[in-house]
Order: sequence, then structure tokens, then C-alpha cells
Amino acid sequence: MVGGRAVRVETALVIGAPRARVWSALVDLERYAEWNHHIVGARGEVADGAFLDLAMNLAPGHHTPVTVRVTEFRVPEVLEWRWEHEVPGLFSVCHRFELAVVDAGTHLRNEVELGGTLAEATSELLRQTMTERFVAMNDDLATYVGAPPARRKPVIGTNEPWPKKRD
Repeated sequence: MVGGRAVRVETALVIGAPRARVWSALVDLERYAEWNHHIVGARGEVADGAFLDLAMNLAPGHHTPVTVRVTEFRVPEVLEWRWEHEVPGLFSVCHRFELAVVDAGTHLRNEVELGGTLAEATSELLRQTMTERFVAMNDDLATYVGAPPARRKPVIGTNEPWPKKRD
């Protein structure tokens, strides 16, 4: 995060499908438009340090292109990317997917940290909007992999920064 306090939204869902199937959907960028209503287009090769081109559905009928950099990629557990506005400190995004095997299938954590002065100034609106979008994204992913959502963890929204390194 650059400048200001972060807006953090974390969602989680247990998907009744094997982790390999969920992971395959997350890294198959060309098919994002088939299930993801927030990231409606994506291309690039998913690899640590790679740049990906995304089309974000930020407003009805308006798709915003962004180029993100993959900052963590651990098959089949973690996919994380970051984007920063060209004006330093104005706005930054870190989007992270984590997958873990559980008895009922796959535990998905889908979280975002929004930073910068713009995020701080609009924190409540961002938190509400991103929570709604991420819950929908999780449900759409579960349906896409053929496993309607099994159990949803309550949504957590905080203003605390993420730890720099996770074990």
C-alpha cells in the first residue's frame, strides 16, 4: 500500500469442489468472462512477476482496462496481483486469492486491499461495494466449477494493513 490507511475486504467461501478444479478456473484468464462479473476480461500468462491485462466492470456498461503485476503465485494455493495508479499515493490495489483443502472441498479466501488517499477518502463506499462484488464473485466461481456454495464465512472489513509476508 502506498500512502494513507488501507481499506481491506476479506471474503471466504467453502466450495464443494476439488482445489485443482477451483485453481484451474482462477488461472484460466481467457474464461473469466464466463463466470466473473467483476473482472470481465483477462489475458496474459499467470506466473510470478508477470503482467496481466484485466478488464474491470467498475460501473454498469463501463469496462476499465488495467495492467496488474502478479506478486505471488504458488500453485495451487495463492494468486495475488497488484496495481498502482500512475500518481504515487493516489490509489493502489492488491487482490489475493488463497485456496486450501478442507473436508467439504476447497476453502476460498478472496481479499482485496485498497490503499492511497482516494481509498481512504471513499473507504465506506469502497468497503460496501467491494464486499458485494467479492461475495458475488465467490458464488459465481463456485457455480462455474459445478459446486454451488457450501458454506460462507462472514465478511470481514478492516482498515488494518496486511502482513507483508504470510506463512
